[in-house]
Amino acid sequence: VKFARSLASNHRKQRNQTIKILRKWLATRKEMTDLDLMKLWKGLFYCLWMADKPLVQDELSERLAGLVHVLPTSGVLPFLRAFMKTMAREWGGIDYLRVDKFY
Repeated sequence: VKFARSLASNHRKQRNQTIKILRKWLATRKEMTDLDLMKLWKGLFYCLWMADKPLVQDELSERLAGLVHVLPTSGVLPFLRAFMKTMAREWGGIDYLRVDKFY
């Protein structure tokens, strides 16, 4: 999976373009390995991490949540499982300032 680096880019335009490409790519995948899904979710996690304004984060969250709808049925559970593993792995690394940033 070559998307992770582009998803975590400093440039919003590049991240947005990568999500568009990723959406089309996911629709064509019959199967993905657990490792590929974990790499993809790490990139998606940092894609949201790099979004720095509440409205940008909200819109991006909607777009990321919508990715599940383009997957073949057989790919939904592995995709969501990788999301949960990623959140469990990364959540402790989110500093309190970032979590409370918009409250």
